[in-house]
This record gives sequence, structure tokens and C-alpha cells, in this order.
Amino acid sequence: MKKHAEKAMTQTQRAAAELRELSGLTKEAIEGLLSPNTRRAYLSTWRDFVAWCAALQLAPLPASSETIVAYVANLAREGLRASSIDRALAAIATVHKVAGHESPRRATIVQLARKAWRRKLGTAKRGKAPILALQLRAMSDAAGTDLRGKRDRAIVLLAWHGAFRRSEVSALNACDLRFEPEGLTVTLRRSKSDQESEGARVGIPYGGHLATCAVRAVQSWIEAASAYGLAPEAPSPPLFVTLPGRGRVRKLGGERLDGKDIGRIVQRLALRAGLDIPRGDVGAHSLRAGLVTQAARAGKPIQSILKQTRHRTLAVLLDYIRDADLYRDNAAAGLGT
Repeated sequence: MKKHAEKAMTQTQRAAAELRELSGLTKEAIEGLLSPNTRRAYLSTWRDFVAWCAALQLAPLPASSETIVAYVANLAREGLRASSIDRALAAIATVHKVAGHESPRRATIVQLARKAWRRKLGTAKRGKAPILALQLRAMSDAAGTDLRGKRDRAIVLLAWHGAFRRSEVSALNACDLRFEPEGLTVTLRRSKSDQESEGARVGIPYGGHLATCAVRAVQSWIEAASAYGLAPEAPSPPLFVTLPGRGRVRKLGGERLDGKDIGRIVQRLALRAGLDIPRGDVGAHSLRAGLVTQAARAGKPIQSILKQTRHRTLAVLLDYIRDADLYRDNAAAGLGT
């Protein structure tokens, strides 16, 4: 019994050492290929997989197709959705490729197991509820007029009109903005759909209502923040920074808000505005989804929406547009019932 425990511990230690080595290798090899969030998620998933393999005395690298099938079944039993299992398989496959091994995901038995679990678990997507124009106005009104309110209003209005992801809002620097007669030009240096850092420019026009004008809200935040040390002309000061939880602001520290901070701000304003949306259905993505849905309902051309959202394919965008069209010229309406 003691020898068995010592053998298991040795294998666990060996796996841990291998993981440390691979983590460094993976990080170095895919530094320019994956976004930081994806890279962190993949490494976290790989650690979980190695720990699971160590507990069962299985080799994580290269992993046999039988090991992968068993791991998929384990994830399904733990309650993971089909999309989460697919992400785990992608992470494991990436580490194998980086280490010079064949991707275990290609094995026929793994593909069959994946399809079986997808049928059993279902693949219907549950995205965040879209925040529409009237709801956006209520959130803007609920933000307040102090420094925190100006910051939060600028964040939600800019993210909505630019159809920005939370990571894109977080990564913005003050120097990425250019105010022009037509509105505000935002330069994205890198985004989820731009892994090669080609960059993209997004136009934010002046709004017809002061309460929901993203351009004026961003101007108001920059003017207010400049009085506390934000220097828009500097090379790379973060546009949106953290504020003290309590007490009077004396000087902005310059710590950048991250994506989770952006999500919490959206949830807080939605709650304060009393939106009739379950809290779990509201997040930063609600702003991006809201712009697409509102634009589709207004009859904006698909190419115009695609230009603003920067989707590389129509597939995801069309999901939003189909939802927006559910009640337009509905066959069940006006039938005298």
C-alpha cells in the first residue's frame, strides 16, 4: 500500500514538473497566437486535466484517445455544458500541438464521444440578454453625476455604440481616441477577432439624445478625470481606471479596469436602473448584443452592422438578427385571435 502511494506521488510530482515546463513552453509558443484571456483559460484547463490524470495514474502528454474519452465523460458528469467541453478539448489539443504531438481530438473515438455528449447535453446557446436603447438610457440616468458616475456612463455608452467586447473596452488607452466633427474615432490595437494585431478603427457618431450620447459621455469623463491626474496626451494611460471604494478621490492611480470590472459595472447600473432582466442574464456582452439587436430592428443593413461589430463571419451576427426579427411581420399576428 505504501509503495503504491509512493508510486502515485512520484507520478503526480512528475506530472506537476511536466506541467510547469509545458506551461512555460505553451505560454512562449502561443504568446502571439491567442489572446491573454484565452491563454489563461487554456493553461487553467490543462492544469485541471493533468491533476485528473495524476489521480488516475494516466499519462496527460501524450494522452491516449481512451483517456480523452474518459475525461470528456467526467466533465459531462460534473455538469459542464457541451460548449465548455469543446473548450477543454481545444485547450488539450493546443498543448499537444505545441509539444509536438498529434492532437488527440482527431481520433475517431474522441470525435464520436464528443458528438454523443453534444446530443445528450444539447448545444443551445444561452447568451446575455440584449440591452436596448430605452434600457440604455435608464442605465445612463442611473449612473449619477459624480466622478464614478461619469466613468460608468462613458463605459456603457461607448461599449454599446461601438459594439465593443469588455476586453476591448478594458484595453483602451486615452491616446486611442480621436474626437472629430462627426463624432469619435476609436482605434482598437487588438481584439478577439484580430489576433494578428492589425488594428481596427470604429466610428462613434454623436447621439441624438444627450443622455445616451457616447461621444459627450467620454468627453465628460476625460475632462473630469484630467483634473485628478489622467493625462490623455501621454503615450499609454488607460482610459478607464479604478476609483477608491470610499472616500474622496485625490489622484487617480492609473490602475486599469479589467474585463470583469466592466461586467460588474454593467450589472450594477442595470440593477440600479431597475431593468426587467434577470441579473444572471445581464453582462458586458448585453451591450454588444443590444447594439446589434437595436440596429436590426431599425432596419440597418447587415453590412453596416457587420462593419460596427467587426464579426469575421455572418453566423454569429445572424443569430442576433433572427432574434430581432421574431415579431416583425409575424405570421401569427393580426389573425383575429
